[in-house]
Amino acid sequence: MSGATGERSGGHGGQGEGVRGNVTTHGCVDRTEAAPAAKEAWTMSNGAKVAVAGVVAAAVLWPLIGFWWALLVVIGVPVAGYLLLDPSQRSRLRRINRKQIGR
Repeated sequence: MSGATGERSGGHGGQGEGVRGNVTTHGCVDRTEAAPAAKEAWTMSNGAKVAVAGVVAAAVLWPLIGFWWALLVVIGVPVAGYLLLDPSQRSRLRRINRKQIGR
């Protein structure tokens, strides 16, 4: 390898992965510059977070209280939350969702 920075091939376990970052004098890789790109790769939208939370809630509740009760909780809680909104909040929520869809 030439220079103090660059890419090393080989990786751990012989998988042929390239390691990006600054190579120190000890042969270790400093990944401080690569961290922001990795952080951006793991961002999730709010809808995805809600979907993951629903799946986790269903997976936890299903063995404890049975399938139909778990389904009732997973679907009923968001519906109850929507119905607790006053009409102006509901219309605002519908308007925001329409804008996200692109209508």
